Formats: sequence, structure tokens, C-alpha cells
Amino acid sequence: MKQAYFLSRFAGIGAIALLFAAGPLQARPTQPATTHDGRSSQTTAANSADIRSETSMNTSGASEPRSGKLTEGDQEMMQDIAHANLAEIEVGKMALEKSQNEQLRKFAQRLIDDHTKANKELETLAKSKGASLPNETDIQHKAIATALQALSGETFDNQFIQRVGVGDHQRTHELLQKTQKTAKDKDLRAYAQKTMKVVAQHLAAAKKMEIKK
Repeated sequence: MKQAYFLSRFAGIGAIALLFAAGPLQARPTQPATTHDGRSSQTTAANSADIRSETSMNTSGASEPRSGKLTEGDQEMMQDIAHANLAEIEVGKMALEKSQNEQLRKFAQRLIDDHTKANKELETLAKSKGASLPNETDIQHKAIATALQALSGETFDNQFIQRVGVGDHQRTHELLQKTQKTAKDKDLRAYAQKTMKVVAQHLAAAKKMEIKK
């Protein structure tokens, strides 16, 4: 019995000794989860974060105007210039019908020719910028045309020179000056500068005719 007891104790002590000799258990490193295409979940998450960041940057720059498009202010000035062109053409044709003054008739024909050309150039510019122009003049110019239509003879001639030759061309010249200085679009500024010279010539000619009257 004693021999069996000592053998049992000896076997237990030996087993404990073997456990200590093996050293502490090492924890197995955790492997990252993989996706169905073999990429790790950590790599996928990092790529997703980059995509979200890039998308955010692209969205923040979406408010910038696209190249070739006009600002609201430029579009408004362009439409005002078109109104002026159309008005000069309309009242010029009226003068050819109502006036007997040869000098005034030549001036009226000059207005028709120059403003028709100017408006065609403006239409081409507007089309290239994706903008639209009115096909008739505004209320202010219509009111002047209506008032002139009711006149005849020298009264018509005098009012035509004062209201159209001088008054309208002064306002148009100021509009073109403003456009040339403040427009954001360089092509619109160039158009205004070019057309302003023609309008200045009309204004000078009208003032000379006004003095003679």
C-alpha cells in the first residue's frame, strides 16, 4: 500500500513539473476578417473612408459656376442691351415711315443697320453662353414708341431726336459702360466696349441734329 501511495504522489509531481517546463501559454494572434474577394475588413473600411472623404470634397466644390455660363448679373445686363437694340430698330423703322426730313431718315436707317448688327452679335454671344434673349423690347421703350407713334411732322422729328437720338442713346451708353466695367464674363465686356463706340457715334450725331433744330 505504501509503495502504491508513493508511486501515485511521484506521478502527480512529475506532471506538474512538465507543465511548468513548457512555459506560459501563448495567445494566438487574431486574424482580421476577410471579405468574399479575400481583402481584409480593415482594408475595406479604410478604402470606404477614403471614398467618403473624396466624395465630400467633390460635393463642396459643386457650387462653383461651370465654365462658359453667365452670372445672374451678366444675364440681366445682356437682356437690357437687347431691349435697347430692339427699341432702336423699332423706332428707326417708324421714323422712315413718318418723317419727311432726309437727314433724320438717314440717321434712322443708320440706327436700324447698326443695332441690327449689334443685336445679331449679342444673340451669337448669348447662344455660346447658354443664355436666351428677349424677342421684343421692354415696357419703358414701348412707352416711348407709343408716344412717338401719335406724333407727326416736325413734332415727331423733334421728339424722335430728343427721346431716341439723345435720351435713349445716353442711357444705352451708360448701360454699356457699366457692363464693360462690371461684367464677370470677358466676352460680354468685349462686346460692350465695341458696341459702346457705335452708340457714342449715334449720340454725337443726334446732338448735332438737336442743335440745328
